[in-house]
Amino acid sequence: MSTQLPPPEWAKQSAQEIATQVRQGLAKSATIATALLERIEERDSIHAWAHIDRDRVLSMARSIDAADKTNLPLAGVPIGIKDLMDTFDQPTAYGSRLYRSHQPAADAAIVARLRELGALVMGKTVTTEFACRHAGPTVNPHNFAHTPGGSSSGSAAAVADFQIPIGTGTQTAGSVIRPAAFCGLVGFKPTYGEFPRAGIKPCADSLDTVGLLARSVEDIAFMRSALIPAPKPESTTARPAKQPRIGLVRTDSWSRAEPAARACLEAAAQQLQRAGANVTDVDIPAWNELLEAQRVIMHFELARSFADEALRHPEGLSAELRDQIGMGRGLTLNAYHQAQAGAEAARIAVDATLAKYDFLLTLPTPGEAPKGLSFTGDPLFNSVWTLLYLPCITLPAGRGPQQLPLGVQLVGPRREDERLLTWAAWSQSTLHGA
Repeated sequence: MSTQLPPPEWAKQSAQEIATQVRQGLAKSATIATALLERIEERDSIHAWAHIDRDRVLSMARSIDAADKTNLPLAGVPIGIKDLMDTFDQPTAYGSRLYRSHQPAADAAIVARLRELGALVMGKTVTTEFACRHAGPTVNPHNFAHTPGGSSSGSAAAVADFQIPIGTGTQTAGSVIRPAAFCGLVGFKPTYGEFPRAGIKPCADSLDTVGLLARSVEDIAFMRSALIPAPKPESTTARPAKQPRIGLVRTDSWSRAEPAARACLEAAAQQLQRAGANVTDVDIPAWNELLEAQRVIMHFELARSFADEALRHPEGLSAELRDQIGMGRGLTLNAYHQAQAGAEAARIAVDATLAKYDFLLTLPTPGEAPKGLSFTGDPLFNSVWTLLYLPCITLPAGRGPQQLPLGVQLVGPRREDERLLTWAAWSQSTLHGA
């Protein structure tokens, strides 16, 4: 079980609150960084971090304090960088023992953009090996005996444990949404390609998507509005002028979800309907075929992505990754092309379906976080949405029989991320009784 320690005051603050106070000169980035570094040290048993350099963090914080903050919308916002993303000033191991001493020459594009906007890079958060199956040491802050989910394990655990307000992640199947749901967070996987992937170790390039993890929709909207840039967060999370049209999607995998997860989704749908939403059942045709298409594409591409490691250092790869590479090598180019063609046809079909709804409501995970650390959870309720390039966001929505978080997932139309965040803010306030 977890040992609960109350977070210090700065650890409770949102990213938006921190940026506002630092920009206005009401707080020092170095003061906030010191408080969060102390929290991280106290909570070392979470094992959320692959690398932290305390002196470097404080030096960067003092530089932010001394800078003109006119064009720094994220001034002083502490952020964890998934250890799949290159950083010029910190080692990047990609969760692999092969890269323990690897020092990139440049930042990943998303990291450079965050620094440009004034964010404070606290360190590198733990990822599973190359963002695939083999898990790292991170535990779920709600119960140390359970996984935090993967592959963005460290970012999810650090945000949930009030060590940072924001973490970065990547998703090829379910690596943002699933750990966010397991840790009781808001996880955001945008439309494919919205955030840059340059400088991030690829797994399956036609699926890999950069995402964010936070404790509120407002912080996700705030970060996105700075990174894109997009409309101001006030407009992004303003109360909609109409009630939403929601498509309730159980999928053909419904029977594989735990009873508590199914009950949580049904209860959320009823609560949103009582708040005025028009909720109707929606079916996603060929669900199982789409799951298979995502599997084929992912394995075919990852076998190529890790060709060098598999050729020169196979002994340095986990058995799980070697198995995945073997599966990819066993696929034909024709099978890959068929999967890609099926995926594109499905994207067009689902785009037409989503034109009738403001968003789809579905499960983010089959249930609570599994016990043990070796299995980071099944991406069963994530893979298809990733394949379809649709923006997704998960919201905390309850607790299961083991008192671990349960959530719901909202899925929006392609390239309508801002609108999805608006509906997510409405849903968050409705589900939490605000």
